[in-house]
Amino acid sequence: IMMVWASDLPLGQHQIAQVTRHASLALGRVGSVMAPSSGDYALGFSTAARVPYGPGAPAFLPTFALHPAQLGPVFEATVEAFEEAQLNAILASYAPLAK
Repeated sequence: IMMVWASDLPLGQHQIAQVTRHASLALGRVGSVMAPSSGDYALGFSTAARVPYGPGAPAFLPTFALHPAQLGPVFEATVEAFEEAQLNAILASYAPLAK
Protein backbone atom coordinates (compact mmCIF):
# COMPACT_ATOMS: atom_id res chain seq x y z
CA ILE A 1 0.00 0.00 0.00
CA MET A 2 1.32 3.42 -0.93
CA MET A 3 -0.07 6.23 1.22
CA VAL A 4 0.53 9.84 0.17
CA TRP A 5 -0.20 12.66 2.58
CA ALA A 6 -0.16 16.28 1.39
CA SER A 7 -1.15 19.45 3.21
CA ASP A 8 -0.82 23.20 3.10
CA LEU A 9 -0.28 23.33 6.87
CA PRO A 10 2.94 25.06 7.92
CA LEU A 11 4.84 22.06 9.26
CA GLY A 12 8.51 21.44 9.86
CA GLN A 13 10.20 18.33 8.49
CA HIS A 14 9.96 16.48 11.81
CA GLN A 15 6.27 17.31 12.10
CA ILE A 16 5.65 16.07 8.56
CA ALA A 17 7.38 12.81 9.49
CA GLN A 18 5.22 12.48 12.63
CA VAL A 19 1.98 13.08 10.74
CA THR A 20 3.01 10.70 7.96
CA ARG A 21 3.76 7.94 10.49
CA HIS A 22 0.22 8.32 11.80
CA ALA A 23 -1.10 7.31 8.37
CA SER A 24 0.03 3.76 9.10
CA LEU A 25 -2.23 3.65 12.18
CA ALA A 26 -5.18 3.62 9.79
CA LEU A 27 -3.93 0.32 8.38
CA GLY A 28 -4.33 -1.26 11.79
CA ARG A 29 -7.86 0.07 12.10
CA VAL A 30 -8.81 -1.64 8.84
CA GLY A 31 -7.10 -4.92 9.75
CA SER A 32 -3.52 -4.88 8.47
CA VAL A 33 -0.78 -6.26 10.68
CA MET A 34 2.04 -4.31 8.97
CA ALA A 35 4.34 -7.31 8.49
CA PRO A 36 8.02 -6.53 7.82
CA SER A 37 7.66 -7.57 4.17
CA SER A 38 4.22 -6.01 3.62
CA GLY A 39 5.52 -3.24 1.34
CA ASP A 40 3.48 -0.48 2.98
CA TYR A 41 4.91 2.98 2.41
CA ALA A 42 3.83 6.46 3.43
CA LEU A 43 5.00 9.71 1.86
CA GLY A 44 4.16 13.15 3.17
CA PHE A 45 4.82 16.75 2.19
CA SER A 46 3.61 20.27 2.84
CA THR A 47 3.08 22.99 0.26
CA ALA A 48 2.98 25.81 2.83
CA ALA A 49 6.50 27.10 2.25
CA ARG A 50 7.27 28.94 -0.96
CA VAL A 51 10.96 28.65 -1.78
CA PRO A 52 12.37 31.26 -4.18
CA TYR A 53 14.83 30.04 -6.78
CA GLY A 54 17.19 31.73 -9.19
CA PRO A 55 19.79 34.45 -8.96
CA GLY A 56 19.39 36.69 -5.96
CA ALA A 57 17.40 34.12 -3.96
CA PRO A 58 18.28 34.21 -0.26
CA ALA A 59 20.56 31.50 1.05
CA PHE A 60 18.48 31.01 4.21
CA LEU A 61 14.76 31.31 4.73
CA PRO A 62 12.78 31.72 7.93
CA THR A 63 10.61 28.73 8.74
CA PHE A 64 7.22 28.71 10.38
CA ALA A 65 5.55 25.64 11.87
CA LEU A 66 2.57 24.79 14.00
CA HIS A 67 3.17 24.52 17.72
CA PRO A 68 3.50 20.84 18.69
CA ALA A 69 0.45 21.15 20.96
CA GLN A 70 -1.64 21.90 17.86
CA LEU A 71 -0.78 18.64 16.09
CA GLY A 72 -3.31 16.43 17.90
CA PRO A 73 -6.23 17.26 15.56
CA VAL A 74 -3.90 16.87 12.56
CA PHE A 75 -2.95 13.35 13.71
CA GLU A 76 -6.59 12.44 14.22
CA ALA A 77 -7.66 13.81 10.85
CA THR A 78 -4.82 11.95 9.12
CA VAL A 79 -5.78 8.60 10.62
CA GLU A 80 -9.47 9.11 9.82
CA ALA A 81 -8.78 10.20 6.24
CA PHE A 82 -6.55 7.22 5.49
CA GLU A 83 -8.96 4.82 7.14
CA GLU A 84 -11.80 6.14 4.99
CA ALA A 85 -9.66 5.98 1.85
CA GLN A 86 -8.80 2.33 2.54
CA LEU A 87 -12.41 1.39 3.18
CA ASN A 88 -13.48 3.17 -0.01
CA ALA A 89 -10.82 1.27 -1.97
CA ILE A 90 -11.90 -2.06 -0.48
CA LEU A 91 -15.57 -1.46 -1.20
CA ALA A 92 -14.88 -0.19 -4.72
CA SER A 93 -12.80 -3.27 -5.54
CA TYR A 94 -15.70 -5.70 -5.17
CA ALA A 95 -17.54 -6.42 -8.40
CA PRO A 96 -21.32 -6.32 -8.18
CA LEU A 97 -22.95 -9.70 -7.81
CA ALA A 98 -24.40 -11.08 -11.05
CA LYS A 99 -28.00 -12.28 -10.93
